[in-house]
Amino acid sequence: AVNLHTVSLHVMRNTDPQIFLPSVVEIWGGANEAHLKLLGKINTATALKTDPYSIMNLECKLKIAQSISCIKLVARPLKRVPEWHLAKGKPALVFMDEVFLN
Repeated sequence: AVNLHTVSLHVMRNTDPQIFLPSVVEIWGGANEAHLKLLGKINTATALKTDPYSIMNLECKLKIAQSISCIKLVARPLKRVPEWHLAKGKPALVFMDEVFLN
């Protein structure tokens, strides 16, 4: 078990090829898979047509440091690309390449 204070996700936003930030990220943790509880949640802003290409960290600070042996991350993509996009109405993609546990 480790004492967990923050969870950071390294994600990409590149709206031209339908890569958007996840709409919601949930961080679940506990002693094992059978005893997970929601530790934190990240909600991102609505995507705009003017949003630039970006690689960024989404950080979730836990209210209380917790001793965790098992972690589960759920990143939910946009269900529908915004109306201004050529692929409007189709699901978005989420690109994530690193997870930092501190």
